[in-house]
Amino acid sequence: MKMGSLPSPSVRLAARGAAASICGLAVATCGLALSGCPARPPAPSASATAPPLRFTDITESGGVRWRHVNGSSGRLYYPELAGGGGGLVDVDGDGWLDVVLVNSGPLPGFKGARGAHALYLNNRKGGWRNVTGGSGLRGPAYGMGLAAGDYDGDGKVDLYLTGLAEGRLYRNLGGGRFQDVTTPAVRNAGHWGTSASWTDVDRDGRLDLFIGNYVRWSVEKDTPCNRRGFRVYCGPGSYPADHCVLLANQGGGRFIDRSREAGVAGAPAKALGVKTCDIDTDGAPDLLVACDLVANLLFRNRGGGAYEEIGIERGVAMDDRGLARAGMGIAAHEEDPGRWSVWIGNLTKEGTAYYRQSEDGSFADAAASQGLHPGTLNVLTFGLVAQDLDRDGYLDLALSNGHIDLLAEKTRDEAVLQPALLFRRQPDGRLVDVTAGAGPPFQGRYMGRGLACGDVDNDGDLDLLLIENNGPARLWRNDAPASSSWLGLDCRWGASGSTAVGARVAVTCGGRTQVRWVGGDGSYLSASDPRVFFGLGAGPQVDAVEVRWPDGRTERHTTMAPGKYWRLEPGRSPEPASYAASSKPAP
Repeated sequence: MKMGSLPSPSVRLAARGAAASICGLAVATCGLALSGCPARPPAPSASATAPPLRFTDITESGGVRWRHVNGSSGRLYYPELAGGGGGLVDVDGDGWLDVVLVNSGPLPGFKGARGAHALYLNNRKGGWRNVTGGSGLRGPAYGMGLAAGDYDGDGKVDLYLTGLAEGRLYRNLGGGRFQDVTTPAVRNAGHWGTSASWTDVDRDGRLDLFIGNYVRWSVEKDTPCNRRGFRVYCGPGSYPADHCVLLANQGGGRFIDRSREAGVAGAPAKALGVKTCDIDTDGAPDLLVACDLVANLLFRNRGGGAYEEIGIERGVAMDDRGLARAGMGIAAHEEDPGRWSVWIGNLTKEGTAYYRQSEDGSFADAAASQGLHPGTLNVLTFGLVAQDLDRDGYLDLALSNGHIDLLAEKTRDEAVLQPALLFRRQPDGRLVDVTAGAGPPFQGRYMGRGLACGDVDNDGDLDLLLIENNGPARLWRNDAPASSSWLGLDCRWGASGSTAVGARVAVTCGGRTQVRWVGGDGSYLSASDPRVFFGLGAGPQVDAVEVRWPDGRTERHTTMAPGKYWRLEPGRSPEPASYAASSKPAP
């Protein structure tokens, strides 16, 4: 794999001793757990003998040629460190994942090309076509992250781009074309928006928008900082915390800011990531926020979209010493039925957190006991994905890493460009670092930021999109051997067939049940494939699939064959998805 690109010489010289800790707050919709949850069942025997995880970089061959521009000029403006974002989203509705990339842009004093957002449509043959020019995607002026969801219920996925001082809402017109429908209510004016999530917080059938905001920063309020006689980037402690924003969807393209009424605006939040989940599995989305040097937040949904903050009470607010860490990317899954796991990427020397839920609904960090902590101490993790990458029935972990101190080698004895990491779940539940054998992409060094996940070639394994700060986007194809030991479910509902965000899907195979929730948020500044994916390990026979739809109704199916994607809709029999897999070259 090619080496990642260093920042411009002017930035590297100006950033001597940079010690900013821009590591953020991740928002996740989560809830409280039920008691009496079963213990983890034994792993499938295939876990120990599954083939190695290997990836191939298909960025160039796939036609994705784009670079993130952070707009730096040597003045060390804090936002330079944060981008870029993007995602894997089926914008044209053909069942194939397209690539959306969010650029940042110029800051005062910047002299280069400003860069642009980008849209690449999947050609279904292993490549992507740049259609940005006619797409209508033009803002925000200094972009950050991406959230994808069908806010108007017309069956086409819409895009919200977060940014510095403003966000932009784009309505999908079809065919890769979008209309800017930003209103004052959704602009998020004056905030530094990072990650966002589309989720139906009040369960009225319309997707609401939760925006994670970071710190109160502007060019006018920029603070000069020095260390050892050098001008450096200031850290988050130099700027006051902002608060998150909850925009309630009123229908007809209208949104109302309900942040204060809902109880999410009162807590200081330095948000850099967003994830939606439901930890008590009651169907009412909760909000988990992992913060940069302030306590992580867990907003419990009390019904009707009203929240109470219980992060400290439930054990996800701090580390095991009672100290706030510098969190960024996030993932959350109902890893065992009734019990959730939360992963949060942190600053160098803090390690990635792995909060496991106990029977009483509280959490404890199990990163050390599960083998995750030592291997992540020497990296600074932004993007974070927890998915079953080897199809053995257990969640693996991929991390996008890169420092924010551009002279860290001299000032901290830490690498600036860092490898992406890959951890594989073992039969005993431990996470083992398998980066060394994961192929050329995992041997490179990057200024990693966003990380998205999805099956870009519809061949039954999950691929990765990594985005660098002031560098390129990179598409990595999963080269798992062909197998029928998986099941993909495309859950739709409503008259127009919108993605059933918030649906809970449980698949039973060989006496073991796995659970996934429909939604494409999470990681850092990223949007991922909303289809739910299950690896089936050594027992590819699917015994049952149970779906709890967003409106609460439950359905059970027993007739789905493995090794393909199925479309599920309430009240209808499952149907094989109409899209077929592309042929994948042998690794």
